[in-house]
Amino acid sequence: QAHLDFLAGDADADALVLPSDLARVTWPLEPQWQGPYPRDSLAAACTALRRCDRACVTLEHMRDRVPRADARRFALVSHLFLRCLPAPEINGGFWRSECTRSLQADLLFLLRRNALHASAAAASCAQTRALDGERVLVVAAVATV
Repeated sequence: QAHLDFLAGDADADALVLPSDLARVTWPLEPQWQGPYPRDSLAAACTALRRCDRACVTLEHMRDRVPRADARRFALVSHLFLRCLPAPEINGGFWRSECTRSLQADLLFLLRRNALHASAAAASCAQTRALDGERVLVVAAVATV
């Protein structure tokens, strides 16, 4: 065994590239969803937020191997909050539906994580007026939820 170690060589840093399924970050969940709750409930919104968080963490770990990883992270969080999840309404609506304490804590934790991903990714991108506007809208969407 020891006489063959010289054949191994150095480890290749680019050998492991983790896949990130960005298409799964959507709400309502896919039509074939077979979970314990409806696909357009608060629990499903938590699932979408958790998928977004996991995809952002994967992109963060591969930012030296994935081109424009920070822009992709910001676009992913922005798409989820501005185009997929329902906007809060003044008189009740989706975000005022009944939930358990554990679901509420999970939702707040995931909102915080995704807001941090969006802020860190936006700070790493080239600053433009359009990015500034979208960053403000994402923070406002997270804050209103």
